[in-house]
Amino acid sequence: MSDNRDQLPDPNTLSILVSIILLAYTLTHFVSIPPLQYEITFLGIYFPIKFNFSTLVTALTELTPNTDFASILSRTEVGSPIDGINPDFTVFAPTNDAFAALEAVPGETVLTQVLLHHVISEANIVSGDLNNPGNTTAATLEGDNITITLPGSGDNIATITDGSGVSDIGIIAVDVQAGNGVIHVINKVMIPSL
Repeated sequence: MSDNRDQLPDPNTLSILVSIILLAYTLTHFVSIPPLQYEITFLGIYFPIKFNFSTLVTALTELTPNTDFASILSRTEVGSPIDGINPDFTVFAPTNDAFAALEAVPGETVLTQVLLHHVISEANIVSGDLNNPGNTTAATLEGDNITITLPGSGDNIATITDGSGVSDIGIIAVDVQAGNGVIHVINKVMIPSL
């Protein structure tokens, strides 16, 4: 595995979307490795092999064809004349297990709002920027606020309250830095107040 780590690109040159796709590929590439025996390093962060993001990648690229998430999350310059959505981005990336816990993946209209609820624009919010201890509130691209509470409960680094009021969403890995923002891994899909 050390050979693969040496081949990873500089995180400062990667966009959020490319980082999520590379993270999903890197983690699923080693699917045959027993989950609790190995960890891999991705962009300087250790991840247990159990994190998998292929459902998120599918949601961003195939299940929401009317929203060009690939273009949005690849932006590196401020001043989008199309929609006013600008980097840097803070993305809360739900794992496959988080999506599997849903009764069903919603249709495109609702899924688009759900995915936008996982992104904060014009802010590269790393874990050190949060009130500790305490709450930090931020507006998502969907429009609702989320509240991040430090310290988290149980094994969670921090806990999120989403737009619908669910307050047990755990941040389980932090500060995966990309060139146009940062990714934090969460254990549940956040739902806006629809």
